[in-house]
Amino acid sequence: MSAALVLNTISEASHFFIELEHLLSQIHYQLLSRDISRLELSIREQSRLLNKIRQNTELRIKLVEELGFSNDTQGMKQLLSTLPEEEIKTGLDSWSRLESGIRHCQELNKLNGRVQTRLGTVTQRLIGMIDDHCYRLSTYSSEGIPVAVKSSQVGLNA
Repeated sequence: MSAALVLNTISEASHFFIELEHLLSQIHYQLLSRDISRLELSIREQSRLLNKIRQNTELRIKLVEELGFSNDTQGMKQLLSTLPEEEIKTGLDSWSRLESGIRHCQELNKLNGRVQTRLGTVTQRLIGMIDDHCYRLSTYSSEGIPVAVKSSQVGLNA
């Protein structure tokens, strides 16, 4: 087993996170535009991609530990320092790009969570307004025409 295999998992993970970043941006737009059908497809794709990332991470952890290094940033830097001199900088740069990609995806995911929360709040308010409006229009005149009820009368009809 060699550090080169670990480098391959880092490179693969970087590509996965670039793909995830693009997908999270699409999800953001789909949330804002309320494109539910595409959002559902994107979420399924996100789940598939997160599964690939999990498998990649598990493999990298296994390889790093089998090589006798700790599974953290310090252990990774120590492992990468065992590479041939000309590959050390490339390895460290790849690891740095991966860490940066992870942080950026986390930020996009948090942003999407905030958008989703706001949309949920707005939707609940709209539903409340519609329910309130329908409740007030539930009184009809003798001709069968809906009659708006004053707010003070709403309590009497309940």
